[in-house]
Amino acid sequence: MEMGNDEVTDGSLWQDENGDDEDEEPEASTPAPVMVPVTFSVKCEKTRWGEAVGILGSCSALHEWRQTEPLMLSAGSAYPTWTLTVSIPSGTPYEYKYLICRPDGSIKTWEADNVRPIVNRRAIAPRDSAEVREDGLFGEIPGVMPIRFPGRDRDRDRERRRAERERERGSNGGEERHRWELTLRDGSTGVVEVPHRRGRVGKGRQASCYRVQLTSKTVTGEGIVETSREVVIKEFKGGKNGRLFYSNEEGALRRLNGLELSDEPSNGTAASSSSSSPPLSPPPHLTTGSSGSPPSCIPEFIGSDRSRKCALMNFHPGQTLLSLGPPADKRLAFSWWFDLCEGVVWANGLHVYHCDVNPSNLLVLTDPPLSSSSSSWSGPTASCPPVLLVDWANGRLAASDSSKTTQSRRGHFQGPEIMMGRVGDRTDVFGVTGTLLWMLTGRHPRVPVDSDENVEWLCRVLAECLGEGVGDLDRLAAVIGRGVACEWTERTETIAEVQQGVREWFDEHGQGLAALV
Repeated sequence: MEMGNDEVTDGSLWQDENGDDEDEEPEASTPAPVMVPVTFSVKCEKTRWGEAVGILGSCSALHEWRQTEPLMLSAGSAYPTWTLTVSIPSGTPYEYKYLICRPDGSIKTWEADNVRPIVNRRAIAPRDSAEVREDGLFGEIPGVMPIRFPGRDRDRDRERRRAERERERGSNGGEERHRWELTLRDGSTGVVEVPHRRGRVGKGRQASCYRVQLTSKTVTGEGIVETSREVVIKEFKGGKNGRLFYSNEEGALRRLNGLELSDEPSNGTAASSSSSSPPLSPPPHLTTGSSGSPPSCIPEFIGSDRSRKCALMNFHPGQTLLSLGPPADKRLAFSWWFDLCEGVVWANGLHVYHCDVNPSNLLVLTDPPLSSSSSSWSGPTASCPPVLLVDWANGRLAASDSSKTTQSRRGHFQGPEIMMGRVGDRTDVFGVTGTLLWMLTGRHPRVPVDSDENVEWLCRVLAECLGEGVGDLDRLAAVIGRGVACEWTERTETIAEVQQGVREWFDEHGQGLAALV
């Protein structure tokens, strides 16, 4: 069959004179993607000086995870909020992640980089409008545990717990927690109010000491009389040693104030003086305290609460002798030391051994000032700022050859036998005599080769500090040398003997110390 002119045999379209396809439809051009602005916002306080928060993601606008080209967010005045705006094709699904960059642009850490499997943030770009992505805190990806920064996170958690405690104290429950009642030693009821901001007192290694307001109620013929005063509460730390230190402190203070542990009621509050057990009488060999009250350097015991491991006592607002340094007026040093001897002799007579007498455990009243005029001096019994022997937590309530040791090494003012658990009358002799040596020379007892060498060293040290004009220093050095002897059998037996030897020397040569003031 013959084909017409308007037909083609190869199935191609008709072509015009120029060879173009007349019936071919033009190719449809691909529309350009619509770019929508997306603003990323995250809060981050984990950067250091010069560092910045960056971002990388799976799309081209976020540099397709190229770790050498992170995009930097800026904070400015909105810190700690970091923001960045980029343009992303509309409807594009993508993943991204924040990171912290060093000043040179290198990556320091990714958020949640310690989580396996790795989890990224996911999003889809909107189609026709701008978007602001509020991603909260850096590192807190939904469903993923946040990354931890040792040290900085610890500080943040500590601040958060402090804020929670402050909020609790403003509620009724918080007020009840920091205000409780207890029975005082005189039988009255006391209310302790612990302030929100506690004023620390003392060193606080075994316990925390701070001042509290104590309101006591006493029933009289005219009704209930309330009195308020500021006292010191000593709150011991937890754990096995904390209970032991609290037991030592409470037991020592009770016995020194004429009470016994058996006087305490079963509810854990302090004992009443109306208990059937009679108070302990003072040691018969004391020259002071004939009225039955303890010497002035013994802290006044007010009450205790065993459930909280707290002891209430009365401190004067003073400073430790160690922080003040050796007294410039050596006669004042002797006066303080004689007061210390009276208190420790009193304690040893009641079978209470401090075991840690040293300048850091002596509080000196600094109001009125410590300055003393030489013209008003009238001997060691004159009125002068009192000292207070504190920190009885290492004390023992009985002599023993195998008491529990609570320290890894002995202090400079403790005898070597303390590390072997031996406690007795000679235990406090070392500390009391060593304290006198420090008051006079600023040096602590040393470990000598033998006792004769120790006495020679003491003579040289005393001569350097007190001067050659003070007479018979060999005699004073011999008394101190026997008191700080390392061997138990060579040491003076009681503090009363050391006190008597020092007082005899002071009565003869103490006036020569006036030139040192």
